[in-house]
Amino acid sequence: RLCCLVVVIIMTRCCPQVRGCGVRVRLNNGTDYTGRLLALDGFMNLAMDDATEFPDGVNSGSEGRRYGQAVIRGNNVLYISMVERRQDEAAEAATEES
Repeated sequence: RLCCLVVVIIMTRCCPQVRGCGVRVRLNNGTDYTGRLLALDGFMNLAMDDATEFPDGVNSGSEGRRYGQAVIRGNNVLYISMVERRQDEAAEAATEES
């Protein structure tokens, strides 16, 4: 857990732009949640917007259940991964390329 705490501290302090990014959260029971990260603390408690729950995992092919906002307790979190860039970063990248 100490390793996870260090990663969370680095993510939130060194990369504040992680808030608002699309994330995938895998729980200890194999359930996946996808959505936009609103808040994250040192215990890996997190709040998400546009949350979708996939009880059998994202890759199971089953349709997810949509929730508006979700709060997930950190002791259930196996890992958190970013799945896409923030919308404003994508718009900036598109502007720079053209």
